[in-house]
Amino acid sequence: MRGTLVNSRSSARARISSVLGRCRSIQCQFHGASPKIPLFGKEVEAEGPSADEDEGKGGAASLVRGLSEFLLKGCSPWREAPPCADYIGPVKVARTPDGRGRGLFATQDVRAGTLLLISNPMAMSYDDPHRVLLLMRLVARAQDDPLFLKQMYCLAHTQSSQDEMEVPSMDFLASPPRSPSDYGTDVHVDPSRIMDIIMLNSFEGEFKDDNQESKTWFCGLYLIPSLINHSCHRNASRLIVGGTMILHAATDIQKGEEITITYISTVAPLELRHKSSLAMKFGFKCKCKRCIVEDSLRHSLSDVSEMYCNLHDKAFDEVRKAISLVSHPPTESSFSAVAQFRSIFDRVSSRIRSEYGLSEIERKWIMAGYSSAYLGKWLIRGYIARFSKKPAIWDDTIVEVVEALRTTIPGLPHTLSLITLIVAITQRLENKHEIGKDVFKMGLAECSGIYGNLRSDVCIKLMEKSTEVIPFF
Repeated sequence: MRGTLVNSRSSARARISSVLGRCRSIQCQFHGASPKIPLFGKEVEAEGPSADEDEGKGGAASLVRGLSEFLLKGCSPWREAPPCADYIGPVKVARTPDGRGRGLFATQDVRAGTLLLISNPMAMSYDDPHRVLLLMRLVARAQDDPLFLKQMYCLAHTQSSQDEMEVPSMDFLASPPRSPSDYGTDVHVDPSRIMDIIMLNSFEGEFKDDNQESKTWFCGLYLIPSLINHSCHRNASRLIVGGTMILHAATDIQKGEEITITYISTVAPLELRHKSSLAMKFGFKCKCKRCIVEDSLRHSLSDVSEMYCNLHDKAFDEVRKAISLVSHPPTESSFSAVAQFRSIFDRVSSRIRSEYGLSEIERKWIMAGYSSAYLGKWLIRGYIARFSKKPAIWDDTIVEVVEALRTTIPGLPHTLSLITLIVAITQRLENKHEIGKDVFKMGLAECSGIYGNLRSDVCIKLMEKSTEVIPFF
């Protein structure tokens, strides 16, 4: 992760509290927030990916077949996750051509769902907000193993050091030679530098086991994943199972293309994404193709962008209220924020249709950023009616929103949840079954982008379970 370091070294608490939350956040388990909705009928046919298909040479698919049951249990109990050995797929570390430092690149064409990487943490700590335990564990390992320390020192400890550091070979990162001559004479344990590495590169998240009332927060340092760059138009998704990070291709990736993930929620307008990056002190401004296009429209969309930022949290609160009151449905008129929020989406849609020079994919990028403005009202109608057979629930625009999300940020659990609800609706509406089949295929593809190429029956069960996540971004 690229972040701006804190200059003061006076105390660990002061340094860490100032950057708390800027580590790359991880979605690790289902939220269990929304009510159970009756879903697929027997007429749904499973035509999707199969775990029997190998992920190329080495049969990498076999490494994750045992995860199906754990995934279906919502990644719980967390500490009972099946072990996964480290695995490096068709990827390599190389210097980016645009001067952003180092990054991960595909060494061959890969399909969506392909397993790219399995990485166990160099160290991990739980409920350790100041990262003190994580630091202690890394220092202890480094003192016992100079080669481990040298591997860890492959990671940047300042933003400026990105351009100066060498590109490590994949052999060194995977199984480096144990020759004393490779240790170097300048390698020594520096706790301050290791803390800087933690703050710049670690991943954080939370999970909740079945027997827990509250969530457990964790933070881990991973070697190769720390070298993956951010993009608001990512092509890979990461999944954490019991501490192990699994990286899949969320869409088709060409040979030589950089593999990217997201450090923040990118289902938001450019202005909000920039605010999130600044608040989390990443120390860089994303300049992916999507950001460049939206930046060119900054002036024409400034008014709706500001309204979006002001209304988003209020609209989300109303969506949660609708879910909590599902047994005693209120009227739509009691949700004023989502009504205003929806008007933002309508205005943006009108503008991007008339904006000269925008390609179809560029329009989808912008629509995806404002998709929550549409989803607020749509979800409230659906939750109030429990997504039953009512004409007011169906809107052809919802399929356009899904297509925009999948094009812009593939491999999102929230999008999978949304797709599953749409399929449930189409099964209850006349003349919508063909649309439902098309959306169902999108769901299988999205499931593959999140969890990899699992069996179709497992994908269907994961789609059904996905409705426990509120599809509001």
